[in-house]
Amino acid sequence: MKKNKYIDRIKILNPLILIIYGVTCYYLTRLARYGDIKRRVPIIILTLSLLIIWFTYSFYKRWKQKLIATFYPKSRGFSNHQDKRFLISKWWYRVTIMAIFFITFYTGYDIYQSSIPYNGKLSWYVHQIQSQKKIPYTHNNIYEDGLFGLIEDINKKIKLPEEIYIANDVALSFKEDGQITNFYGFLYGKNEKGETETFLLSYDEKQSEEIQVSLDNYLEETYDKDKLLQPLIDGLEYAPFKEIISDLNVDIFELYYGGFKTWPNEIDWKTQYYDENGLVSIDKEFIESDYVGYAFRIKELNDSEFSYIDFNFIHYDPLAIAEYEEQKTIEEAQAADPNYFPEEFIAEEYFLNENIGYQLVELDATLGTRFYGLRKTEDGGQNWIIHNSNPFLDRTGHAAGLTFMDEELGFIALSHNGASEADLYRTIDGGVTFKQVEIPSVSVTQNGTEFIPFDFPEMPFEFDGQLLLYVNQGSDGDYQNGAKAVFISNDNGKTFELVEIED
Repeated sequence: MKKNKYIDRIKILNPLILIIYGVTCYYLTRLARYGDIKRRVPIIILTLSLLIIWFTYSFYKRWKQKLIATFYPKSRGFSNHQDKRFLISKWWYRVTIMAIFFITFYTGYDIYQSSIPYNGKLSWYVHQIQSQKKIPYTHNNIYEDGLFGLIEDINKKIKLPEEIYIANDVALSFKEDGQITNFYGFLYGKNEKGETETFLLSYDEKQSEEIQVSLDNYLEETYDKDKLLQPLIDGLEYAPFKEIISDLNVDIFELYYGGFKTWPNEIDWKTQYYDENGLVSIDKEFIESDYVGYAFRIKELNDSEFSYIDFNFIHYDPLAIAEYEEQKTIEEAQAADPNYFPEEFIAEEYFLNENIGYQLVELDATLGTRFYGLRKTEDGGQNWIIHNSNPFLDRTGHAAGLTFMDEELGFIALSHNGASEADLYRTIDGGVTFKQVEIPSVSVTQNGTEFIPFDFPEMPFEFDGQLLLYVNQGSDGDYQNGAKAVFISNDNGKTFELVEIED
């Protein structure tokens, strides 16, 4: 009986079936790793179908043989020839089981590896399943539910943060009866563990009655109070836009919200500004300051050049306005200070010690180049003065370095031609005057052509009582994979001599 079982099993697990199983597993691993459903899935379906058909046929045949053996027991006897078949079948059966185990194990391991983030196509499908949620949007009338309805519907499936911020403008469309037809917003906030969570919301009435929520999107969070969502939610409760829109014969309106805004007092006659107390006067004679606050805008959606309504609602927040006024006072004081420079105008900065520091600041810009001045502080950066208004001797470019060895000796660099080359300048009077440093040219030969690759000096630094200077090749250099020329100076940087070319 035992011999019969081995022979029956080997009939099922013949070499062709093993090959077909191997092909199926191979294409499963390739599908998980690289995708391409159109090409690989038909092959997988075909091979799986062959396996199913074969196993179904084999089990049916085996059942039939057992049935015959029941009525004709002597038919199950063994001859010498069958004994030999038994030995072969026993050996092949064990080898086949081991092969199937190995193929299955390897296939499972490879598919698992493909599911690890960024390792294969399968990982993207897994991420999509985990991060994509669809939520029924039932409270979708802006007049009746505002955005409280949206928050309520989402919270049934996903826990939103208590304090929500917007990464970019929130936009939605709604009909004259208040029915929301489209919504888009990229929101984020901190969960109960203090971790940042993101929520990309999208809704299109024509495509689905559900809100599409995409989780775990890339975001450089700022947690800027100017980008809070709550003022929009509150503002929709105060805004009288329903009464205004009900008098218009318009099908669709669009609403935009970008957070805390400032409008100059030059109000266009077509624009209407509202706050919690109603319509804001547009008589320019009585306007004394800018309008500031969290605000949203509603515009008529049509094909005409001008919208009939341009509705702006300002939701005032005393704390936010106080911060705005304080910042405005600071900016006005900075604008009146000739020594003030915004951070984006500061190209290079170097502090010699905790008190004395220097900055290369942009004084003017023309045709993609910059004209710089040198600023100095002697109180740790509390106050700065223009120390040298022309350190690069009327040359323009882009600042490429700033350093001081002591209160007298210092160096600056200016790059040209898209950072392909640069010049080095030296001061021995603390930055009052500068002179260009002449660096010896170094010629090399590559592919039979002689040229000078080293033309972009770094900042010198002290080493063993001398000044060491590395000179790079600039953005256009390709000699020996970024080799540098090394120079040394024994006279505080007045002159330099070549030491070696360093790979």
